[in-house]
Amino acid sequence: MMKDFPKSIEDGKESENLFMFLFAKKNGIPCKPSTQKQNTVEHIDCFCGDWTFDVKGRRRTKRKNKDDFCNDQILLEIKGVAGFDGWLYGKAEYIAWETSDSFLIFRRQDLVNHYEANEHLYEKINRPNKKDLFVWVPFDHLKTIKFSILPKPQPQPMSNYTPQPNTFSLFANDKGDNPKRPDYRGDIILPDGTKMRLSAWVKEGQSGKKFLSGKVEPMNESRPANAFEPQAGDMPF
Repeated sequence: MMKDFPKSIEDGKESENLFMFLFAKKNGIPCKPSTQKQNTVEHIDCFCGDWTFDVKGRRRTKRKNKDDFCNDQILLEIKGVAGFDGWLYGKAEYIAWETSDSFLIFRRQDLVNHYEANEHLYEKINRPNKKDLFVWVPFDHLKTIKFSILPKPQPQPMSNYTPQPNTFSLFANDKGDNPKRPDYRGDIILPDGTKMRLSAWVKEGQSGKKFLSGKVEPMNESRPANAFEPQAGDMPF
C-alpha cells in the first residue's frame, strides 16, 4: 500500500498559483489566494469569482524519488496531522486535484458522498506519531462523479518544428508510477493532414534484439490512467 508523502509547502504554493492563473485565463474570472486562517482551518486555498477551491498538488508515491508521482489515484484526507477534520471535510466547494497534465476539479461533497458510501472498500492509513488519516481511491472508482478538467500547459519540444503529412515524431514519455505506460509518445500526420497519437513500447525479441511496438489512436484530450469521461455542463465554469 502506498503511503502519503506530501510535497513541500513551496511546491504546494506553486500548484495553487498555477491553478489560479490557468483558471482565470480560461474562464475570465479573477482568482485570489485565501487568508492563512482560511487555508489552515477551513481548507480553502483560493477564491475564483464566487467559488472556493482547495488545490491539491501532485502526490509522490515515494519520498526519495522526486519524479515518482501518483497519477491514477486520489488521496482523500479524513483527518489532518493534528487530528482535526482533513480537507475532505473542509469548507471548500471544489477540490482541484493536480495530475501530470491537468487539474481535475471535483465538488468536494461528491467526494464525501462517495467515500462515506464506499468506506469499507478502502484501507485507512495513518503515519507513525501522527493523528492523520487518509485513503487512496483509484480514479476508476469515481466514474459516476461529475468533474471538470483544467489542462496544464505542456512542454513543446522542437517548438520550431512544423509536422508535415506522412511524418511523425516520438519523445520519451514520463512513465511516472505506472511501468505499463508507453516508453515514447508522439504524433503522426496522415497524408490527408489528420493528426493521430502515437504510443510506443521498447520490447525485446527472442533473439535478444530490442524493437519498438506501438499503436496509433485518434487525438483526444489527455486523461489520467483509468480515466473517466466528464459530462458537458457538469460544472458552472
